[in-house]
Order: sequence, then structure tokens, then C-alpha cells
Amino acid sequence: MGEDVMPLRLLVEDYRSTERELTAWMRRYNHLKPLLSEADCIYVENRIKELKKRRDTLKKTMENMLQGFPIYKEYISYMWAFPIPQAAMIICYIRDPARFPTVTKLWKYAGLAPGQSPHAGNKRYHVKLKTAVIRSVETMMMARSSRITELYRRFREQEDQKHPELRKPHRHRRAIRKVAKVLLYAIWRKWRDMKGLESTLPYAFEFLKHSKSEYIDPEWLLEKKYPLHRSP
Repeated sequence: MGEDVMPLRLLVEDYRSTERELTAWMRRYNHLKPLLSEADCIYVENRIKELKKRRDTLKKTMENMLQGFPIYKEYISYMWAFPIPQAAMIICYIRDPARFPTVTKLWKYAGLAPGQSPHAGNKRYHVKLKTAVIRSVETMMMARSSRITELYRRFREQEDQKHPELRKPHRHRRAIRKVAKVLLYAIWRKWRDMKGLESTLPYAFEFLKHSKSEYIDPEWLLEKKYPLHRSP
């Protein structure tokens, strides 16, 4: 049986709604500020403050609720700068790792399988989950996570060597996507281990016999003190 993610899901959707409203107000304010009266400016500024306070309250509530999920408390929270809202989104959108007997199925569900891009016409995937994983990677990179940054550099070098014909932003997105797949695999693998479920290696290692030296152990992603951490 999976954990009850519904209360967390309600918080996540409330948080996302608040974020959207806050972004809209800030954009309007930046665009219309020269045209607003002093009273109007005060009204909008107060509204923005209210939304920021609500967003921060929801984030704190999510963090407290996440302590009830072993995959967060015993694994995700030990990754450097993993954003709390995105951690909550990933957990509540996956719901139960038993739904995905292989990581390939989870990658496909998250829109990270080969050929799954908006430009390829295949949009039958969980857009919110994909966005949450990608944003997690970007946030951790900005926070200078050594593990995530190292992975990005490794994949970016591969993309630069294999696809010099592609524009730099395209190669950047491809590298980010590969890091996102590693991150999602790690969460899936650890979550299944915690539940006593069998796990397989990714398809490339299980069937294509890629070198084991390329395999990223989920424990390697941890940068905070963790009792089960093993050096890579």
C-alpha cells in the first residue's frame, strides 16, 4: 500500500495556485507601476506581500508533512538544496513506486523517455511531474550542489562532443534532461527499496550492457550526513 498522498496533493495544488497568482500580480505591477496612483501601488504591494506570506506558510506546512514520508525524510532531504515544493510534487504525482515496475515506465510517465518532447508531438505524459523534476535539477544547480553540477558537466561534455551541430541552448536542455532522469531513477530506486519491492537497473545497463562505470548509485547523490552513505 502506498502512503496517503492526498493531503499533500491538496497542499501542492494550493501552493501552485498561489505561485501562479503571485507571479501574475508581480508581472502586472512591474508593467503598470508607472501608471498607478500611490494608493493603487500600496494596494498591489500589500497583495503581493499577502501572497508571499501565504506561499511561505504553505511551503513550511509541506515541509512538516513531508516528514511523514520515508522517501523524503530518509533520502531526498539529504540531497543538497532539493527544493521542498518540488519534492512534494514528485512524491504526490508518483503516489506509489509500485505503480512503476521499471524506471523506464516512470520516465515515460514523466515525459523523459526518448521521443517524448512537445516538439515531437508526443505530449501524453505528466507535465507537472516533468516540470517538478526539471526545476529540481535547475534549483540544485543554482544552489551549487556538487553532485548535480558534476553530473550536468559530464552530460554536457557528452552532448558537446556528440552533437556539435545543435545550438548551445539545445545541448544544455539535453544535459539537464539526462540529469533529471538520473535524479528520478534514484528516487524511484530508493523508494522501492524502502518498500521491499524489487528493482531493476535502467534498460541501458540491464539489456544494452552499458559499462557499470557509467552507473550512478542513488547513494552517490547525497551530500549531507547520511548513515547509509557510501563513497562513490
